[in-house]
Amino acid sequence: MFPLHRLIMEQSHSHIAGETCTKHDPLLRSPFCLAPNCTLSPPKHQLVQVATITASDALSGVATLTVTATSSEPDSGTGGGDVPGDIVINGGIVQLRAERSPSGKGRTYTINATAVDVAGNAATSTATCQVSK
Repeated sequence: MFPLHRLIMEQSHSHIAGETCTKHDPLLRSPFCLAPNCTLSPPKHQLVQVATITASDALSGVATLTVTATSSEPDSGTGGGDVPGDIVINGGIVQLRAERSPSGKGRTYTINATAVDVAGNAATSTATCQVSK
């Protein structure tokens, strides 16, 4: 079996202008990266692009790349000014809404990426991003 040689995530965040993270991990330990302590702040209901996720495999090629995200709070009904559509994923581009419930502890988004190469090998990674008070 051939390993999936590279799952690359390049990350940009509104408070880390121009900073990117690219991780090449031939052993598939942790092919996913996001800025340490990823925080969307201030919570003013805007969508923020937090990641562009791509996958490549030098041996057999990538068969699929699946990117999903979840939130610890509901998509709507969290308070005044709440805007629906808190998670937008278009291809590997991930946008998250800087929005949280005014009465809660803060929102946590969880981003998952799974790449499968043509040989059937898979790499899965997870990262989180917070919306604080």
